[in-house]
Amino acid sequence: MKRRLLVMVCFVVHFILLCETNVSNSYALLYDGGLKVTASYTLYNTGSILSCAAICYGKPGCWLFTWDAVSKECQLLDFLNAVVITESAPSTLRTYYANSVRGKKIVRTPSQSSWTGNNNTCANMGGRLFLPEDNTYCYILNHIVGVNHVHIGLWRYPSDVTVWYNMDGQTTFPSLNWGSGQPNNCLGSQYYGSCHNGKAGDVPPNSITYGICDI
Repeated sequence: MKRRLLVMVCFVVHFILLCETNVSNSYALLYDGGLKVTASYTLYNTGSILSCAAICYGKPGCWLFTWDAVSKECQLLDFLNAVVITESAPSTLRTYYANSVRGKKIVRTPSQSSWTGNNNTCANMGGRLFLPEDNTYCYILNHIVGVNHVHIGLWRYPSDVTVWYNMDGQTTFPSLNWGSGQPNNCLGSQYYGSCHNGKAGDVPPNSITYGICDI
């Protein structure tokens, strides 16, 4: 009985440590006080930054949270519907964003290239171009990278202007919306996708910018 109890305790401790590792490895510091993203937030009184991160981790569509080192208040970003702007914040307020999705690290390519070039770079890093789940994350990625459009894992066949695919060959993206008038294939050869000011847009093969990889 004691041995069984010890095994159960060890299992629980291992599970807790594993969960804590997953949570702590899923977020990166965006602002270490002084600034915050201007948006609507939901307030939680959690006490610890790990608890705050765990709440965000367990909430679908939570890509950013703030935690105050003095008040211990936790605020989860509700959504974004415009290009990120910032406002002043207490020096004790830290802002974190999700840099891991479904167990994959989300990283920017080291240099700017075409969509195909960026996808090859992602492959060399052990991954592929990443497709954000919604527009809020698109806005955050544009803000973090610091450019108004970045290549993402969205493409179509040149012969079919109506059907777009993710990197798994799937054709439905229920929470990622196209920008106004997009996709428009205005150059006649816009086969690839980007996050353009927070919305999906189509770009031609010679579009040069950074890519977002999941690795």
